[in-house]
Amino acid sequence: MGTLTEDTLKSRMLELLDQHRLMTLATNRPDGWPQATTVGYVDDGLTISQSQKAANLARGSRVSLTIVKVLTHSKIPVLVYR
Repeated sequence: MGTLTEDTLKSRMLELLDQHRLMTLATNRPDGWPQATTVGYVDDGLTISQSQKAANLARGSRVSLTIVKVLTHSKIPVLVYR
């Protein structure tokens, strides 16, 4: 497997974001403690709207996230974290 270019990586990230609507986004609060929240989102590229998460990211760029895939073909919706 070769090294991904920045454009290829960005393209793959945008494709993944466009396929789903839930993510858990973890940032650091002003006091240094992590804050992880599962949020619904609308795909707007890599723009994060004004929120506590946006304020946390403006202070420091460290972030972790998981994309949540909802399986709807079962009788009970199942969340799968990627």
